[in-house]
Amino acid sequence: MDTGFLRNSFAADINATPSGNGETPYTSGPVSIVVNRAKIGDRVVFGWGANYAINMEAKYSFVRSAAQNWQQIVDKSAQKVRTRVG
Repeated sequence: MDTGFLRNSFAADINATPSGNGETPYTSGPVSIVVNRAKIGDRVVFGWGANYAINMEAKYSFVRSAAQNWQQIVDKSAQKVRTRVG
């Protein structure tokens, strides 16, 4: 991870495919902001701006792995909050 370009090229948009040319990050907003703005019935579309992202995902499965472990990630984060709040 020399530049962070791949990580920063992951984006989302509401009811549209994020746009990018493969050499610059997508022009849509950060994933967390887009997801928070989504309403019931909206379709949130995720995409990569880096033209080599599909190859990296196929090799390392970082997004797929996170999606498969989503419930455990949420549970662990919720436990951290409960511990801090008391």
